[in-house]
Amino acid sequence: MKKILLVALLLLVAAGAYAAKTETPDEIIAAQTKIIQANPNDAEAYKKRGDAYFDRRDFASAILDYTEAIRLNPTDMELYGRRGNSYHNKNDRNSGKGDFEKVVPYYKEEIKRNPNEVKNYIRLGGAYIYLGKYDKAISIINEAIKKTPDNTELAKLYNARGVAYDCKKDFDQAIEDYTKAIELDSKFDFPYLGRGIVYAVNKDYDKAIADFEQSARLSPHDPRVYALLGVAYFEKEDYANARKNLRECLRIEPNNEWAKDLLNRIDEADK
Repeated sequence: MKKILLVALLLLVAAGAYAAKTETPDEIIAAQTKIIQANPNDAEAYKKRGDAYFDRRDFASAILDYTEAIRLNPTDMELYGRRGNSYHNKNDRNSGKGDFEKVVPYYKEEIKRNPNEVKNYIRLGGAYIYLGKYDKAISIINEAIKKTPDNTELAKLYNARGVAYDCKKDFDQAIEDYTKAIELDSKFDFPYLGRGIVYAVNKDYDKAIADFEQSARLSPHDPRVYALLGVAYFEKEDYANARKNLRECLRIEPNNEWAKDLLNRIDEADK
């Protein structure tokens, strides 16, 4: 259980840091592939296609596209953070570490140049979290919270700080931050996911399920939500609902080996 909870938690770091998309990942991949075929030196097309692969959780393909984009445009620091994020979610943390170390000084300078740009604080905080420097992440996010009047942006910051506290195992403070993010923006799905993870880690599965279900209502195409619901129901020995949610996860993400493995474990437990 802990492995999938940690993976889902770290994915929350990037919440709000990338631009919202109106097209599906498959539509973006198809469109950007045509652009790349017409112009193989278009770094932005590789970047956008890499983002779509990341959203589709095809981290190997995302890494390939970000690497090619870096080759074509090595001064775009966002690419290193996104590739590092992909390596991390592919469980290749050593490869991603160098990318995160590279972006830290860049985002520090970006914050000096534009101290009101929230996404730079979130990205710097996220890099610190991936590097295990949780107190530094909290400090930089605190700095942003003090100067951000917009509720939607504040919700992203409280969510990011909640992740840092969560990684520190300061669960009470994490719940407080996730709850504050929800109060600021009740349609923001990530804090429900984060708070649900804290509840699940602490074996409060009913509260975890309530938060995961709300996250699913807000983001019904996110396979993580159904995987986490599967975990919570599995821990409650409610195998029927565990199966239902894991199958939904696999419908969205057919190659999710973890969900397949848990389904097999349920079949064994149910014999």
